[in-house]
Amino acid sequence: MISRFRLSIVALCIAGMLAGCGSVTNGLAFQAPAGWSGTPAMFGRFQAWVKTGKDKSSTQMVMLVKGDANKTKPDFAIVPSEYSKDTHVISHGSTKLCGTQPAEQFIAEGTSKDGPSRIEMISTVVGTDRYTAMYIRPAKMAPDKMAEAAIHSLCPLKQ
Repeated sequence: MISRFRLSIVALCIAGMLAGCGSVTNGLAFQAPAGWSGTPAMFGRFQAWVKTGKDKSSTQMVMLVKGDANKTKPDFAIVPSEYSKDTHVISHGSTKLCGTQPAEQFIAEGTSKDGPSRIEMISTVVGTDRYTAMYIRPAKMAPDKMAEAAIHSLCPLKQ
């Protein structure tokens, strides 16, 4: 009887944890870069895609974060600390995604454990959610066209 009770509690806990899971891209036209390795979505709020190169210092990452538009703001507070040491903003301004979707764009550089990094960040509000997409790469590396297209695809799906 006790083991059946424990099993029920464990099943309930797992169901509760999975209830918060979902795709961070639901309702968006967002397209992750083809051929990049993706992580599972975490609680429907965060997902990352990674492209590794021949050496460790050539790793690139695209991250997508979803938050409540009233509780989050577009800034570098959500950038993982290993990519944001001594970050300085190179440019910041308004932009339009998919022709009409208002967004903010940041470009910054900082130092990661592998050397100088460049961070491109796009943030927009869709409904009641703020979506922030980031592309992080070594500063000396030319940008990946698919990664840049991905972070600029934060548009609502057309119904």
